Amino acid sequence: MHYEIHEEEVRSRLYGREKLEYRFAYVDGRDASFLTRLMRLVLHLVHHEDMADELSYILLELVTNANKANIKRIYFMEHKRDIRNPEEYREMMADFSRVIQNDNSPYIPKFETYRLYTVVSFHIEEDRLLICVTNSQRATSQELDRIQRVIRTARVLRTVIEAFDRISDRTEGANLGTISTLLMLRKLGLGDDAYRFDSDEQKNETTVTLDIPLDTVTDKQAGKLSETIIREIDTLPAFPENITKLQRMISDENVDFGSVADVFQTDPALTADLLKVVNSAQYMIPKRVSNITNALSLIGIKGIKNLLYAFGTQQIMNRNFGKYEALWEDAYRTASYAFNLARELRMNALRDDAYIGGILHDMGKIMIFHAHRGLLESLNAHSRAIGADENTLERLALGDSHARIGAEISKRWNFPDVFTAVIRFHHTPLLAPDEFQDIVALVYLAVMMGEPDQAEPLFHRIEKEVLERFGILNEAKLLDLKQKVESLYHEQKTKVP
Repeated sequence: MHYEIHEEEVRSRLYGREKLEYRFAYVDGRDASFLTRLMRLVLHLVHHEDMADELSYILLELVTNANKANIKRIYFMEHKRDIRNPEEYREMMADFSRVIQNDNSPYIPKFETYRLYTVVSFHIEEDRLLICVTNSQRATSQELDRIQRVIRTARVLRTVIEAFDRISDRTEGANLGTISTLLMLRKLGLGDDAYRFDSDEQKNETTVTLDIPLDTVTDKQAGKLSETIIREIDTLPAFPENITKLQRMISDENVDFGSVADVFQTDPALTADLLKVVNSAQYMIPKRVSNITNALSLIGIKGIKNLLYAFGTQQIMNRNFGKYEALWEDAYRTASYAFNLARELRMNALRDDAYIGGILHDMGKIMIFHAHRGLLESLNAHSRAIGADENTLERLALGDSHARIGAEISKRWNFPDVFTAVIRFHHTPLLAPDEFQDIVALVYLAVMMGEPDQAEPLFHRIEKEVLERFGILNEAKLLDLKQKVESLYHEQKTKVP
């Protein structure tokens, strides 16, 4: 399989009414990345870039389902059971769902043995773009019944949240994906006829077709935040008085560190946080600092200001929505990675902002966790399972992403524009304003380095422009950089309780 994409060749074949067709055995992470890039190019050529996020997600959903369907057939054949026998199908499916959840890697090499494949094609037919995913086996009657039930259910649903409430049968793992596909198509202004599911008995194939009219006028807007979250943002308290008092004090150019230290000492939690930061590995101080005045002089005015933004945010969020310790731990890891990336990449002027931006970047998630408990974890787990961007399904479910929600909170609290930009664009760095491109890219890279290992190599998941911005031109350099920041983070954790 060749992974190079030549725009002129794709344009020529597409507008020459020639089908762009790609055949795979098991569609792995690298294949999925190639298909996503190809999808974006095709949509660019037909002037529908605004559909790229949704249709790329849907394509990954379809090829993941094709993989699962083929693994299911291998499973039945290996156990010498008839997949078209209703009783044997019901009996085997409970065990098969556990196979999919645990480890399907033993089945992947057998795709070639059993001649199983997935074909993805793009072509223009009259005034329509047809995107087809064809599986090498026709659907069983049970599979056809299930997909029709899910389609009927999706017709009466408005949101993914409703789908979670109403869909109880998830034994095959495809229900949420199919419903989110139909809801996304609806969001794009397309009707149910944009999604076709066909089983060809003669060819022994199953094909799902996305039928996109080229003259479609999309109704794709960023959407409003869910009403619950809007109410929460509107009622968020102002920053704590001790924080705002300190902010006023350090805005005075003649500030006296002794006076600032006195205010710090009235808040044990703030004092502990200051000492934790100053004694962390990032400042590389030879011996532990326990004196508040010394700590303040070491961290500097800008460091104090930044610390106050982070501390005040955490204080308000914990008080109003509960302590999300795992989320904050992830935030501090991202902060450490971002700080040390800035140092390793010789962008020292950005270190402090990168650190605080890392702490604040996911604060919008806390409000989603609070408003829709359990939902975000399920949505993100599903997106990771198919290798899709977590924000796409999240936007569909909630009307917007945690990044947008966090940015709205940042504005409400009058944070500096640099932090609002980091929060808003830490998943989409190429959309950040020019003046904040470097800082946003640093935090984005830190976020990507902190993600769990996935099938697709890290180098291929990161925006190419971001890698080039930092001179990271090969996977070896990226992994070496990741190892360094991970090591520094673990050093910091062992040094600071």
